[in-house]
Amino acid sequence: MSAVPADAEETQGWPAGVEKVEYPCTADSSLQPAMVYAPKAEKLKPLLVGLHTWSGDYTQTSGKHYANWCIAKGWAFIHPHFRGPNWTPDAMGSELAVQDILDAVEYVKKTTPIDPDRIYLIGASGGGYGALLMAGRAPRVWAGVSAWCPISDLNKWHAECKLAR
Repeated sequence: MSAVPADAEETQGWPAGVEKVEYPCTADSSLQPAMVYAPKAEKLKPLLVGLHTWSGDYTQTSGKHYANWCIAKGWAFIHPHFRGPNWTPDAMGSELAVQDILDAVEYVKKTTPIDPDRIYLIGASGGGYGALLMAGRAPRVWAGVSAWCPISDLNKWHAECKLAR
């Protein structure tokens, strides 16, 4: 479970120190990609899990803002793929996507000294939807959850998207 060489396209726009990793998903034994910042630390560090937007993925550079903040504060950070853009059933809050996020947390806890009482989750739009979902599905994991402009009614959102095509 170490960092794998990243294509320049995958890390473009990300701050130095952020690496692409692949971690195992316990739901289906797949390897899931993520961008990670793991500070060198002996003391326990807080962890911020940043979720990509509805049509983004783990390489979405809007996550670099979260990464820059974590680097400045000395926090650990992970920006998981959780099955990618939300136009497939596997990505839209599925059991696989939920487990991917939980497994991303476990991956960082195994590779970096993380304070289990200071694990935070943030997301906007589709990531906000994921943050709300995870707050309800795994409330004991998170010290705090921030959902910005989340999609709050998936059925309504899906119907609106079908009309827009």
